[in-house]
Amino acid sequence: DYAGKFKNQPEAYRTALYAHMQEKLPAVGKRVCEWDAINHIVGWGTTIRDLFGSQEIYADIIRKTRQIAPGIPLWVNEENIVAGGYRCDEYEADIRYLIEHGAAPDGIGFMGHFSTGSLTPPEQMLKLFDRYAKLIPALQFTELDVASGQDEQLQADYYRDCLTAAFSHPAFKGVVM
Repeated sequence: DYAGKFKNQPEAYRTALYAHMQEKLPAVGKRVCEWDAINHIVGWGTTIRDLFGSQEIYADIIRKTRQIAPGIPLWVNEENIVAGGYRCDEYEADIRYLIEHGAAPDGIGFMGHFSTGSLTPPEQMLKLFDRYAKLIPALQFTELDVASGQDEQLQADYYRDCLTAAFSHPAFKGVVM
């Protein structure tokens, strides 16, 4: 909960964050082909949005990243969108805000932490992919894993279903495991 460390100190947070970005982004140079510019944009606990009082900080982060590392594709990333599905409206609202405020990401990531309690049917996945591809037509699974206890066949079958759904969708660019 990094933002919580700077409670009531948004400008101190911004200074620390931008210093960190200024150090790390140029250091890796062209060895990184894309960045999750905002990971857990919806977040939990004390969020960056809470600290600053609006989503504008997210747009600022995208803009600052583009200044420091021009040409690198920037992505947003969140969990419980495809797996679980209960943060979809918030995630879409954050992405729409970025688009409307001149800070559109280049891609949308879905953390794929699936368990036996969150095995989203492929047909439902495709509907979610359609929903987000209307915003930004570049999607990917990030952190794809399937926790199935001892049921390895279920795990294998569900990985197959995830990969089939993902790569059957024209907006899908990749899967990170």
